[in-house]
Amino acid sequence: MFEALKDFFHQIEEAKRRDAEELHFDGSGFMRRIYGLENTPDYMFDEEERRHDPLTGFYTPTAFKELMVQEIAAARRYEIPLSILAIEAQNPAHPPEDSMEYREGMHAIARHFKDTFRSADLLFRWGRELFVVVMPHTDVQGAEIAARKLQESLCQYDVCPICHWHAISYQGEEDVAELTRRLLKKVLAHVETHARQEI
Repeated sequence: MFEALKDFFHQIEEAKRRDAEELHFDGSGFMRRIYGLENTPDYMFDEEERRHDPLTGFYTPTAFKELMVQEIAAARRYEIPLSILAIEAQNPAHPPEDSMEYREGMHAIARHFKDTFRSADLLFRWGRELFVVVMPHTDVQGAEIAARKLQESLCQYDVCPICHWHAISYQGEEDVAELTRRLLKKVLAHVETHARQEI
């Protein structure tokens, strides 16, 4: 875990020295290693393949940059708030991805997401149990309220998924890479703290 985190932050620093738009969040590198996604189906990260996850119906990382460019442009033009949530919803039993329990759990989680968030919100599945929600016309406090509602909804399960969330709001002149980098740093700060507690 710590090697993956070190590798992630090294890539972040390297990206700062390059054009920020060159930092691609396609899951093929550090995102897979950090979240243990080595066995995640390739279609979720192949730019030539599907834009929607068949288990949840959410967008895949392939569509993230394109849609975020549109949302950022709207936020700038109309001076409206824009927030992003990263949500980790983990089944404590950690069922195998090819099991019926895992598939049924993903279908149920997706229903709770769709019931909680608005039709204008963009839902992404970034990995096995990592989700991102892009929320136009919403400040960070509103995003956190929605995250708490989702957690309450998920806890109605017989098995309540562990649910952590990390919210940020768009700040003026950021581009997609800068905004996503800031979100991932918050996520990874939590991952690093959790990993230290387990040592």
